[in-house]
Amino acid sequence: MKEKFGIELSESEVNSFLSNVLNLKRQSISIDFVNSIIVRVAEIIPFQNVEMTSKYFGIPLNGENLKRDVLECKGGICTTVNPFMGAFLNSLGYDVHLIACGKKNEDKRHVAICLKLNNLKYFIDFGDAQPYFEAIELNCLEVEYKRSFRSYKVYSTGIDCYRIELRKDR
Repeated sequence: MKEKFGIELSESEVNSFLSNVLNLKRQSISIDFVNSIIVRVAEIIPFQNVEMTSKYFGIPLNGENLKRDVLECKGGICTTVNPFMGAFLNSLGYDVHLIACGKKNEDKRHVAICLKLNNLKYFIDFGDAQPYFEAIELNCLEVEYKRSFRSYKVYSTGIDCYRIELRKDR
């Protein structure tokens, strides 16, 4: 398969990750299938940064390191999990791009995924300490998403620029 985000996944790696790690069967391209993947990743692949800072301190990350850590369910931070999951979704036939995220007027220090499907754009983040559990439609600005411990809403701030406001529910 072709490389995406510096990660090349073989067909057997894609199938093994899907069935053996995520315990999912391949389905046709749909947002429901993506949301199933998001939930399974949140349940199985940990967000963690302790091993990343000790193991890779001073060592440049590369696609093979990232691939190994996710395939072995070690997890990581946004710069590990999101490039791998973007390459994985791309291998399944999805149109995905990595995007830089951050607070307004500050350095963009977070990496997430933009998925384009059926003329709609979705924000996906597998590498956040507080998982989203579903793709967030960026074209749907009036919906407030509510989950067990937080809610969020999307705002347009310009052409292809969005703000996702997060609220911790009490």
